[in-house]
This record gives sequence, C-alpha cells and structure tokens, in this order.
Amino acid sequence: NDKPDLAEFIGVVPVEHDHPHVIPFTLSDTDSFAQDLTVTTNRSWAIVNLTDREIVVTAPNVGITTILVTACDESSCSERVLELEVRALAELVIESIEIDETVNSGDIFEVKVYVRNEGQVTASLVGIRCTADGQPIGFGVIEFLMPGQLGSFVCEMQAPDGDDSLLIIAEVDRSNN
Repeated sequence: NDKPDLAEFIGVVPVEHDHPHVIPFTLSDTDSFAQDLTVTTNRSWAIVNLTDREIVVTAPNVGITTILVTACDESSCSERVLELEVRALAELVIESIEIDETVNSGDIFEVKVYVRNEGQVTASLVGIRCTADGQPIGFGVIEFLMPGQLGSFVCEMQAPDGDDSLLIIAEVDRSNN
C-alpha cells in the first residue's frame, strides 16, 4: 500500500498575472484505481483537472509564489511544491487605424496607427509594421507606452494607379516581446 507518485515539477514556472495558465503534472499509483485518487492545491486560484492531469492557475499577485499540490489515494498522500514566477506584461492592442477619406491615384497619404497598452507594466520599444496588399509600407517604434497610454505611429505610402482598394494591415509587437 504505497503513496501516490506525484512527479516533481520542473523548475520555476513563468506565468502571466491574472491570466489562466495550464501546468501539466504526472501522477501514478500502481495499487489504486484512478477514481480513488484525488489531487488538491492550497490555493483557490489553482484548479486541478485530474482527468487531463493539469493545474490551471490564474495568479492574482505578481512575484514568486508557491503552490502546495497534494495527491492522495484511499490511505495516504504525497505532496509537491509548485513554484511560480508571476509576471505582469504589457498588453498591446491596435485601437484604430485612420486613413484620409479621400485619396486619389498617385497621392501620398498617411496611415495612422493607434496602439494602446492595456497591460500593467510599461512597454518599451514597441515595434509597428504596416503593409498594403501584403507589401511593406513602413516600420517604426514607439519608445515607451505606460499602462493605459495610447501611442501612435504614421506609415506613408503612395496610392497606386488603377487600384481602387487596398488591404492595409498594421501589426504591433510582431516579435511577441
């Protein structure tokens, strides 16, 4: 009659503050049926999905924190500590793209891209890339965006002859920083 074997968690797990993150775990017990096993945590924001062998954490505070994970069969338990590094990240969104309403063939016009930081920390060196019909028309950087702040970047291009529509796309943080 041995204890359930709950494998060690590997290192410190990085997670984003206030966003669900799935952490898999390995559990076995040669002398117990699956329905006789339970896994719990000591944190209300760390929910165990025993069927899929994963813990879904939605950490409420930034910093290093630990979760005590307990696996039990009908007669005994084993425990492991799961260590998390909870990070707050910048959350960048393109709020709008503005273009002059009347643009004629051959005109040089501006594409104004407005980017907002909806995250909890300052974003720096925010890369913005503009394309028109798949062709690059501009790339630039907004040096800093404080939490909640709106920044902008302008791409310029010449309206093509004989083409009455363009698909203009703006990307922010292409490198996923």
